[in-house]
Amino acid sequence: MKIIVDTTIRFSALLSRNTKLKYPFFSEDLKFFSCNFLFVEIFKHKEKLIAISKLSEKEILTALEKLLHRINLIREELIPKAFFDKAYSLVTTPNSMSSLKV
Repeated sequence: MKIIVDTTIRFSALLSRNTKLKYPFFSEDLKFFSCNFLFVEIFKHKEKLIAISKLSEKEILTALEKLLHRINLIREELIPKAFFDKAYSLVTTPNSMSSLKV
């Protein structure tokens, strides 16, 4: 199964003590995708992640490395504009997740 991952999901998995949230990222049956901007967002908020998680910078970077290793990154310019438009409509329309199809 292919899963598109946004930054919020990555942050949640990183910060969560809930192993059920982290487990899917280590399942070999799942393939994760995100755009390169994920790196920008993670490092933009690195200090906040450290503060919220109460982990050291080294621990955060180690966890990030493990989680990011499982994500196939895609250059934004390779994603058709129609996909961005569809994604935007899904996250801005109430109850739109019930109609999500990949």
